[in-house]
Amino acid sequence: MVDLSAKQIRVLAEGEGRRLAQERDRQVKAYREHRLEVKAEQSPGLLVVCADGGRVQTRNGFAERGQQDEAEERSQMSRAHAEREAIDPGRQSDRQERWKEDKVGVVYDAVAKPQPQAVAGEYRGAKAKVKTYVATMQSWEPFGWMLRLEAERRGYAQAKTKLFLGDGARHIWDMKELQFPEAVSILDWAHGAGHVADCSKAAFGEGTDEAKSWYAKHRLMLWDGGVEDLIRDVEKLSARAGPPQKNDLDGSPRRVLRQNATSYFPNNKKAMDYPPFRAKGWPIGSGVVEGAVKQFAMRMKGSEKFWNVGGLDPDLSGSEADADSSPETGAEEMLALCALYRSEDGRWQRHWEERGRPIRWK
Repeated sequence: MVDLSAKQIRVLAEGEGRRLAQERDRQVKAYREHRLEVKAEQSPGLLVVCADGGRVQTRNGFAERGQQDEAEERSQMSRAHAEREAIDPGRQSDRQERWKEDKVGVVYDAVAKPQPQAVAGEYRGAKAKVKTYVATMQSWEPFGWMLRLEAERRGYAQAKTKLFLGDGARHIWDMKELQFPEAVSILDWAHGAGHVADCSKAAFGEGTDEAKSWYAKHRLMLWDGGVEDLIRDVEKLSARAGPPQKNDLDGSPRRVLRQNATSYFPNNKKAMDYPPFRAKGWPIGSGVVEGAVKQFAMRMKGSEKFWNVGGLDPDLSGSEADADSSPETGAEEMLALCALYRSEDGRWQRHWEERGRPIRWK
Protein backbone atom coordinates (compact mmCIF):
# COMPACT_ATOMS: atom_id res chain seq x y z
CA MET A 1 0.00 0.00 0.00
CA VAL A 2 1.34 3.41 -1.01
CA ASP A 3 0.71 6.31 1.35
CA LEU A 4 0.29 9.58 -0.54
CA SER A 5 -0.18 13.06 0.84
CA ALA A 6 -2.92 15.39 -0.40
CA LYS A 7 -0.30 17.44 -2.23
CA GLN A 8 1.12 14.36 -3.97
CA ILE A 9 -2.37 13.31 -5.06
CA ARG A 10 -3.03 16.80 -6.43
CA VAL A 11 0.26 16.81 -8.37
CA LEU A 12 -0.44 13.36 -9.82
CA ALA A 13 -4.02 14.25 -10.73
CA GLU A 14 -3.06 17.49 -12.45
CA GLY A 15 -0.19 15.76 -14.24
CA GLU A 16 -2.55 13.11 -15.59
CA GLY A 17 -5.11 15.77 -16.49
CA ARG A 18 -2.42 17.67 -18.36
CA ARG A 19 -1.59 14.60 -20.44
CA LEU A 20 -5.29 14.11 -21.19
CA ALA A 21 -5.82 17.75 -22.18
CA GLN A 22 -2.72 17.86 -24.37
CA GLU A 23 -3.66 14.64 -26.16
CA ARG A 24 -7.21 15.94 -26.63
CA ASP A 25 -5.91 19.16 -28.15
CA ARG A 26 -3.53 17.27 -30.46
CA GLN A 27 -6.41 15.19 -31.75
CA VAL A 28 -8.66 18.23 -32.18
CA LYS A 29 -5.91 19.97 -34.14
CA ALA A 30 -5.48 16.92 -36.36
CA TYR A 31 -9.25 16.72 -36.85
CA ARG A 32 -9.45 20.37 -37.87
CA GLU A 33 -6.66 19.81 -40.38
CA HIS A 34 -8.36 16.67 -41.78
CA ARG A 35 -5.51 14.45 -40.57
CA LEU A 36 -7.57 12.40 -38.14
CA GLU A 37 -9.81 9.59 -39.30
CA VAL A 38 -12.75 9.22 -36.92
CA LYS A 39 -14.37 5.82 -36.70
CA ALA A 40 -17.67 5.65 -34.85
CA GLU A 41 -18.52 2.37 -33.16
CA GLN A 42 -22.29 2.93 -33.39
CA SER A 43 -24.93 4.36 -35.71
CA PRO A 44 -27.47 5.79 -33.24
CA GLY A 45 -31.06 6.42 -34.23
CA LEU A 46 -31.18 9.57 -32.08
CA LEU A 47 -28.10 11.52 -30.99
CA VAL A 48 -28.31 14.61 -28.80
CA VAL A 49 -25.65 17.28 -28.30
CA CYS A 50 -25.90 20.02 -25.69
CA ALA A 51 -23.61 22.60 -24.14
CA ASP A 52 -23.59 25.08 -21.29
CA GLY A 53 -21.21 27.21 -19.27
CA GLY A 54 -20.38 27.30 -15.59
CA ARG A 55 -18.13 29.35 -13.33
CA VAL A 56 -14.66 28.66 -11.94
CA GLN A 57 -12.93 30.87 -9.40
CA THR A 58 -9.38 31.60 -10.51
CA ARG A 59 -6.22 32.85 -8.81
CA ASN A 60 -6.09 36.07 -10.83
CA GLY A 61 -4.80 38.89 -8.67
CA PHE A 62 -3.69 36.71 -5.73
CA ALA A 63 -0.04 36.17 -6.53
CA GLU A 64 1.32 39.53 -5.40
CA ARG A 65 -1.06 40.33 -2.55
CA GLY A 66 -0.88 39.69 1.16
CA GLN A 67 -3.43 37.61 2.99
CA GLN A 68 -5.31 40.63 4.31
CA ASP A 69 -5.61 42.23 0.87
CA GLU A 70 -6.57 38.86 -0.57
CA ALA A 71 -9.41 38.37 1.92
CA GLU A 72 -10.71 41.90 1.39
CA GLU A 73 -10.61 41.58 -2.40
CA ARG A 74 -12.30 38.18 -2.21
CA SER A 75 -15.23 39.76 -0.38
CA GLN A 76 -15.42 42.67 -2.81
CA MET A 77 -15.22 40.39 -5.84
CA SER A 78 -17.99 38.16 -4.48
CA ARG A 79 -20.31 41.17 -4.12
CA ALA A 80 -19.37 42.53 -7.56
CA HIS A 81 -19.86 39.13 -9.16
CA ALA A 82 -23.31 38.79 -7.59
CA GLU A 83 -24.29 42.21 -8.94
CA ARG A 84 -23.07 41.33 -12.45
CA GLU A 85 -24.89 38.03 -12.38
CA ALA A 86 -28.14 39.77 -11.40
CA ILE A 87 -27.83 42.03 -14.43
CA ASP A 88 -26.51 39.55 -17.00
CA PRO A 89 -26.27 35.89 -15.91
CA GLY A 90 -24.71 34.69 -19.18
CA ARG A 91 -21.91 37.24 -19.32
CA GLN A 92 -18.43 35.93 -20.23
CA SER A 93 -15.86 37.07 -17.66
CA ASP A 94 -13.11 39.44 -18.65
CA ARG A 95 -9.55 38.11 -18.60
CA GLN A 96 -8.73 40.12 -15.48
CA GLU A 97 -11.80 39.05 -13.50
CA ARG A 98 -11.67 36.42 -10.80
CA TRP A 99 -14.51 34.28 -12.12
CA LYS A 100 -14.03 32.66 -15.50
CA GLU A 101 -16.33 30.46 -17.54
CA ASP A 102 -15.80 26.76 -17.98
CA LYS A 103 -17.58 25.13 -20.92
CA VAL A 104 -19.19 21.70 -20.60
CA GLY A 105 -20.59 19.64 -23.45
CA VAL A 106 -22.55 16.38 -23.39
CA VAL A 107 -23.27 13.91 -26.17
CA TYR A 108 -25.78 11.13 -25.60
CA ASP A 109 -27.86 8.63 -27.50
CA ALA A 110 -31.51 8.13 -26.69
CA VAL A 111 -34.69 6.34 -27.72
CA ALA A 112 -37.58 8.60 -28.74
CA LYS A 113 -40.75 8.39 -26.64
CA PRO A 114 -43.61 10.27 -28.34
CA GLN A 115 -46.10 11.98 -26.01
CA PRO A 116 -47.99 14.44 -28.23
CA GLN A 117 -50.82 14.98 -25.72
CA ALA A 118 -48.66 15.43 -22.62
CA VAL A 119 -49.39 18.53 -20.57
CA ALA A 120 -46.68 20.87 -19.38
CA GLY A 121 -44.80 19.35 -16.49
CA GLU A 122 -45.65 15.75 -17.39
CA TYR A 123 -43.76 15.29 -20.65
CA ARG A 124 -40.74 13.00 -20.36
CA GLY A 125 -39.63 12.41 -23.93
CA ALA A 126 -36.42 10.61 -24.81
CA LYS A 127 -34.29 9.53 -21.87
CA ALA A 128 -30.52 9.80 -22.11
CA LYS A 129 -28.70 6.47 -22.38
CA VAL A 130 -24.90 6.67 -22.55
CA LYS A 131 -23.54 10.16 -21.83
CA THR A 132 -20.02 11.33 -22.66
CA TYR A 133 -18.46 14.69 -21.84
CA VAL A 134 -15.97 17.33 -22.88
CA ALA A 135 -14.99 20.33 -20.77
CA THR A 136 -12.51 23.18 -21.06
CA MET A 137 -11.56 26.68 -19.96
CA GLN A 138 -10.77 27.60 -23.55
CA SER A 139 -13.05 29.87 -25.56
CA TRP A 140 -16.23 28.74 -27.30
CA GLU A 141 -14.59 28.39 -30.72
CA PRO A 142 -12.05 25.66 -29.75
CA PHE A 143 -14.62 24.13 -27.40
CA GLY A 144 -16.94 23.71 -30.39
CA TRP A 145 -14.29 21.67 -32.18
CA MET A 146 -13.82 19.47 -29.11
CA LEU A 147 -17.56 18.85 -28.92
CA ARG A 148 -17.85 18.13 -32.65
CA LEU A 149 -15.04 15.56 -32.47
CA GLU A 150 -16.71 13.89 -29.49
CA ALA A 151 -20.03 13.80 -31.38
CA GLU A 152 -18.33 12.25 -34.42
CA ARG A 153 -16.91 9.52 -32.22
CA ARG A 154 -20.42 8.85 -30.94
CA GLY A 155 -21.78 8.40 -34.46
CA TYR A 156 -23.01 11.90 -35.29
CA ALA A 157 -22.46 11.51 -39.04
CA GLN A 158 -24.42 8.23 -39.13
CA ALA A 159 -27.18 9.23 -36.71
CA LYS A 160 -30.66 9.17 -38.21
CA THR A 161 -31.79 12.11 -36.07
CA LYS A 162 -29.48 14.82 -34.72
CA LEU A 163 -30.59 17.28 -32.05
CA PHE A 164 -28.89 20.21 -30.34
CA LEU A 165 -30.33 21.55 -27.08
CA GLY A 166 -29.43 24.96 -25.68
CA ASP A 167 -30.62 27.63 -23.29
CA GLY A 168 -30.94 30.37 -25.92
CA ALA A 169 -27.57 32.06 -25.30
CA ARG A 170 -26.34 33.62 -28.53
CA HIS A 171 -22.79 32.30 -28.27
CA ILE A 172 -24.06 28.72 -27.86
CA TRP A 173 -26.30 28.99 -30.94
CA ASP A 174 -23.40 30.52 -32.91
CA MET A 175 -21.23 27.56 -31.97
CA LYS A 176 -24.06 25.20 -32.88
CA GLU A 177 -24.49 26.73 -36.34
CA LEU A 178 -20.77 26.41 -37.00
CA GLN A 179 -20.26 22.87 -35.76
CA PHE A 180 -23.71 21.24 -35.90
CA PRO A 181 -25.67 22.92 -38.70
CA GLU A 182 -27.44 19.66 -39.57
CA ALA A 183 -28.91 19.24 -36.09
CA VAL A 184 -32.40 20.44 -35.14
CA SER A 185 -32.20 23.27 -32.60
CA ILE A 186 -34.35 22.91 -29.48
CA LEU A 187 -34.62 25.59 -26.82
CA ASP A 188 -34.70 24.21 -23.29
CA TRP A 189 -38.35 24.38 -22.23
CA ALA A 190 -37.58 25.64 -18.74
CA HIS A 191 -35.61 28.60 -20.10
CA GLY A 192 -38.39 29.51 -22.53
CA ALA A 193 -41.01 29.35 -19.80
CA GLY A 194 -38.68 31.31 -17.53
CA HIS A 195 -38.56 34.17 -20.02
CA VAL A 196 -42.37 34.15 -20.16
CA ALA A 197 -42.34 34.54 -16.38
CA ASP A 198 -39.82 37.38 -16.63
CA CYS A 199 -42.14 39.23 -19.00
CA SER A 200 -45.14 38.80 -16.72
CA LYS A 201 -43.22 40.15 -13.71
CA ALA A 202 -41.79 43.07 -15.70
CA ALA A 203 -45.19 44.08 -17.04
CA PHE A 204 -47.41 43.59 -13.99
CA GLY A 205 -45.17 43.24 -10.94
CA GLU A 206 -43.97 40.09 -9.25
CA GLY A 207 -46.64 38.21 -7.31
CA THR A 208 -49.63 40.17 -8.62
CA ASP A 209 -52.77 38.46 -9.86
CA GLU A 210 -52.29 40.03 -13.29
CA ALA A 211 -48.78 38.62 -13.54
CA LYS A 212 -49.90 35.14 -12.50
CA SER A 213 -52.78 35.15 -14.97
CA TRP A 214 -50.70 36.43 -17.88
CA TYR A 215 -47.96 33.90 -17.15
CA ALA A 216 -50.35 30.92 -16.97
CA LYS A 217 -52.02 31.86 -20.24
CA HIS A 218 -48.80 32.44 -22.18
CA ARG A 219 -46.93 29.48 -20.76
CA LEU A 220 -49.73 27.29 -22.13
CA MET A 221 -49.58 29.25 -25.38
CA LEU A 222 -45.87 28.48 -25.71
CA TRP A 223 -46.45 24.80 -24.86
CA ASP A 224 -49.13 24.53 -27.55
CA GLY A 225 -46.94 26.08 -30.24
CA GLY A 226 -48.39 29.59 -30.28
CA VAL A 227 -45.01 31.28 -30.53
CA GLU A 228 -46.18 33.93 -33.00
CA ASP A 229 -49.06 34.94 -30.71
CA LEU A 230 -46.71 34.99 -27.74
CA ILE A 231 -44.30 37.32 -29.54
CA ARG A 232 -47.14 39.68 -30.52
CA ASP A 233 -48.36 39.85 -26.92
CA VAL A 234 -44.87 40.51 -25.58
CA GLU A 235 -44.46 43.25 -28.20
CA LYS A 236 -47.67 44.85 -26.91
CA LEU A 237 -46.37 44.79 -23.36
CA SER A 238 -43.09 46.32 -24.49
CA ALA A 239 -44.87 49.06 -26.45
CA ARG A 240 -47.06 49.85 -23.44
CA ALA A 241 -44.00 50.11 -21.17
CA GLY A 242 -42.18 52.29 -23.67
CA PRO A 243 -38.58 52.17 -24.88
CA PRO A 244 -35.77 51.73 -22.34
CA GLN A 245 -34.53 54.97 -20.85
CA LYS A 246 -30.92 56.01 -20.52
CA ASN A 247 -30.73 55.29 -16.79
CA ASP A 248 -32.58 51.95 -16.91
CA LEU A 249 -30.54 49.04 -15.60
CA ASP A 250 -30.23 45.90 -17.72
CA GLY A 251 -32.75 44.11 -15.51
CA SER A 252 -35.31 46.89 -15.52
CA PRO A 253 -38.88 46.10 -16.75
CA ARG A 254 -38.57 48.12 -19.96
CA ARG A 255 -35.30 46.45 -20.91
CA VAL A 256 -36.58 42.97 -20.02
CA LEU A 257 -39.67 43.41 -22.19
CA ARG A 258 -37.80 44.98 -25.11
CA GLN A 259 -35.10 42.27 -25.08
CA ASN A 260 -37.66 39.46 -25.09
CA ALA A 261 -39.89 41.10 -27.70
CA THR A 262 -37.14 41.94 -30.18
CA SER A 263 -34.45 39.36 -29.47
CA TYR A 264 -34.97 36.32 -27.28
CA PHE A 265 -38.31 35.03 -28.52
CA PRO A 266 -37.88 35.98 -32.21
CA ASN A 267 -34.36 34.53 -32.32
CA ASN A 268 -35.49 31.24 -30.74
CA LYS A 269 -38.79 30.93 -32.62
CA LYS A 270 -37.91 27.78 -34.60
CA ALA A 271 -36.33 26.17 -31.55
CA MET A 272 -39.58 26.57 -29.56
CA ASP A 273 -41.84 24.51 -31.83
CA TYR A 274 -42.65 22.13 -28.99
CA PRO A 275 -45.75 20.24 -30.26
CA PRO A 276 -43.92 18.44 -33.11
CA PHE A 277 -40.94 17.84 -30.83
CA ARG A 278 -43.24 16.07 -28.36
CA ALA A 279 -44.99 14.16 -31.14
CA LYS A 280 -41.61 12.76 -32.18
CA GLY A 281 -40.62 11.98 -28.63
CA TRP A 282 -37.58 14.24 -28.61
CA PRO A 283 -36.09 15.75 -25.45
CA ILE A 284 -37.04 19.38 -24.87
CA GLY A 285 -35.00 19.97 -21.73
CA SER A 286 -31.27 20.62 -21.34
CA GLY A 287 -31.20 19.22 -17.83
CA VAL A 288 -28.54 16.70 -18.82
CA VAL A 289 -25.92 19.35 -19.52
CA GLU A 290 -27.09 21.61 -16.68
CA GLY A 291 -26.71 18.63 -14.37
CA ALA A 292 -23.25 18.05 -15.82
CA VAL A 293 -22.22 21.63 -15.05
CA LYS A 294 -23.32 21.06 -11.44
CA GLN A 295 -21.46 17.74 -11.27
CA PHE A 296 -18.27 19.38 -12.48
CA ALA A 297 -18.83 22.23 -10.04
CA MET A 298 -18.81 19.74 -7.17
CA ARG A 299 -15.11 19.33 -7.90
CA MET A 300 -14.28 22.76 -9.25
CA LYS A 301 -16.21 25.18 -7.04
CA GLY A 302 -16.06 25.97 -3.36
CA SER A 303 -15.44 28.91 -1.05
CA GLU A 304 -11.73 28.06 -0.77
CA LYS A 305 -11.11 26.68 -4.27
CA PHE A 306 -9.05 28.91 -6.55
CA TRP A 307 -7.65 27.61 -9.82
CA ASN A 308 -4.81 28.44 -12.14
CA VAL A 309 -6.08 28.85 -15.69
CA GLY A 310 -3.81 27.96 -18.58
CA GLY A 311 -0.78 25.78 -18.96
CA LEU A 312 -1.50 24.26 -22.37
CA ASP A 313 0.37 24.99 -25.57
CA PRO A 314 -1.91 27.13 -27.78
CA ASP A 315 -0.27 25.57 -30.85
CA LEU A 316 -1.67 22.22 -29.76
CA SER A 317 -5.18 23.51 -29.21
CA GLY A 318 -5.33 25.49 -32.40
CA SER A 319 -6.57 28.47 -30.39
CA GLU A 320 -5.09 31.90 -29.92
CA ALA A 321 -7.33 32.49 -26.92
CA ASP A 322 -4.82 31.04 -24.46
CA ALA A 323 -1.61 32.31 -26.02
CA ASP A 324 -0.74 34.28 -22.87
CA SER A 325 -1.54 31.47 -20.45
CA SER A 326 0.77 30.77 -17.54
CA PRO A 327 2.79 27.53 -17.35
CA GLU A 328 0.94 26.53 -14.18
CA THR A 329 -1.52 23.68 -14.18
CA GLY A 330 -4.97 23.70 -12.64
CA ALA A 331 -8.50 24.12 -13.99
CA GLU A 332 -7.98 22.89 -17.57
CA GLU A 333 -6.30 19.73 -16.40
CA MET A 334 -8.89 18.94 -13.76
CA LEU A 335 -11.75 19.50 -16.21
CA ALA A 336 -10.16 17.00 -18.62
CA LEU A 337 -9.88 14.47 -15.80
CA CYS A 338 -13.49 15.08 -14.71
CA ALA A 339 -14.75 14.63 -18.27
CA LEU A 340 -12.96 11.29 -18.48
CA TYR A 341 -14.34 10.16 -15.12
CA ARG A 342 -17.94 11.23 -15.81
CA SER A 343 -18.19 9.64 -19.26
CA GLU A 344 -20.32 6.51 -19.17
CA ASP A 345 -18.80 4.49 -22.01
CA GLY A 346 -16.04 2.85 -19.97
CA ARG A 347 -13.26 5.19 -21.08
CA TRP A 348 -12.14 5.83 -17.50
CA GLN A 349 -11.42 2.13 -16.97
CA ARG A 350 -9.82 1.76 -20.40
CA HIS A 351 -7.57 4.75 -19.77
CA TRP A 352 -6.15 3.36 -16.56
CA GLU A 353 -5.78 -0.13 -17.96
CA GLU A 354 -3.70 1.37 -20.76
CA ARG A 355 -1.71 3.54 -18.37
CA GLY A 356 -1.02 0.54 -16.13
CA ARG A 357 0.56 -1.61 -18.82
CA PRO A 358 4.33 -2.09 -18.55
CA ILE A 359 6.46 -0.11 -20.99
CA ARG A 360 7.94 -2.34 -23.67
CA TRP A 361 11.38 -1.16 -24.62
CA LYS A 362 12.61 -1.96 -28.11
